[in-house]
Amino acid sequence: MDYQKIIDTIFELNEGIRYAGLIDETGSLIVGGMRHGIDSIVDQPSEELYLTHTALRKCL
Repeated sequence: MDYQKIIDTIFELNEGIRYAGLIDETGSLIVGGMRHGIDSIVDQPSEELYLTHTALRKCL
C-alpha cells in the first residue's frame, strides 16, 4: 500500500488541512507530517505525545 499517496490525497481534500499522518497501534508515525510550506503550531515532543494518546484512545 502506498501510504504517501494516502497522505497526498488527504491534503488534496482541503487547503485548510495543515497536518496528515498515519500512525501504527503504538502511536508511532508511519508517514505524514505538516503540509509543505506550513510551520507546526506545536513542538516535536508535543506532537509525538498527541499521536500516542490518539492511538491509546483508539484501543479503548
